[in-house]
Amino acid sequence: MAGVIAVVEDEPELQALYRLMLAARGYGIAYVSASADDAVDRYARCAQKPDLVIMDRRLDGSSGLEAAQRILALHPEARILFATADADQDLMQGPPGIVGVLQKPFSMEAMFGAIERALAGQ
Repeated sequence: MAGVIAVVEDEPELQALYRLMLAARGYGIAYVSASADDAVDRYARCAQKPDLVIMDRRLDGSSGLEAAQRILALHPEARILFATADADQDLMQGPPGIVGVLQKPFSMEAMFGAIERALAGQ
């Protein structure tokens, strides 16, 4: 398997698309979450932590950045790739576990390139 990924996205259509695309490339899905609080809770409960968390910046109940900071406080080795429609790149100025920003809308090629770079630590 190529790796295990958690998806934090509040739009059901995008959740389904992530599931299909990631599974087609051999990635395992640790969990799919729609809210920041649920994402942090599910991350904390994972016995084997995901290799990568793909997270939307805007989530129900909180921001993705806040959720990322909480996940990184629990597990400083976490890797978080933001997928966002926001044009700014200020997310890269956040905690060290933020390994990339994928600008929505994106192509499958761009998504898998970003995932591969994030997993490789680039």
